[in-house]
Amino acid sequence: MCGLAARSAGDTHKHWRNLRVLFNWLIAEREISCSPMDGVEAPKVIPHLVRPLSDDTLKAMLDVCRGEAEGTCFAGRRDEAIIRILLDNGMRVSGLTGLRFHPDDPERSDVRLPQGLLRVVLKGGREHLAPISATTACAIDRYVRVRVHHREAHSPYLFLSERGRAAADCRFTSTGVLQMLKRRAKQAGVQERVHTHLLRQTMATEYLDGGGDPLDLQRIGGWRSLAMVIRYHDLIADAPAHARLAMGERR
Repeated sequence: MCGLAARSAGDTHKHWRNLRVLFNWLIAEREISCSPMDGVEAPKVIPHLVRPLSDDTLKAMLDVCRGEAEGTCFAGRRDEAIIRILLDNGMRVSGLTGLRFHPDDPERSDVRLPQGLLRVVLKGGREHLAPISATTACAIDRYVRVRVHHREAHSPYLFLSERGRAAADCRFTSTGVLQMLKRRAKQAGVQERVHTHLLRQTMATEYLDGGGDPLDLQRIGGWRSLAMVIRYHDLIADAPAHARLAMGERR
């Protein structure tokens, strides 16, 4: 059971749910007659205020990427494009790393720059068209123009690792994205702990704080209901309205 160590109330709640599923399955398989989870109340999860990343933090990280991307630096252009996508629509990292790129076959490609859209495969295989700003589309285009020189440019995935030695391992992974964000934050002198979900929170909370329509945010984020939008709305910290709805356009 040591593998179930919880680091937060959220982890505890997740383990509670998983154990309920496990014991209910054992009952269905007639391995046990009753669940030891019966009568065990769900642990309380107290929401914390979401403190979005500041303009200065985001600009500093983008400046680091842009400084490298002024030449033909593959990593600089790739990382700027990734950060801008996350700021524009809060895409989940699994969707980001799963973006497919087939420049000669628009039907198979998830990248639709003229329309300002990225096709994302969500949980359960559901497809979602995520909007991007003109600035983000430009950043992706600049990355694509150096991507063509990558030794695995024929890979079906948009974002590639710098070190992959074969098509099977050149895809930029979720772990790679997280490590990149930490590295860029450190290079920019950022003290905050930067991760992919924080960028998603920043996009959602600042969109709402700036007067964005909750229904539009639901569509942008690809959520099936308003439940997550309401959660972000409830977690907005007291702060002046930023009045910036297109996050990627402002930096």
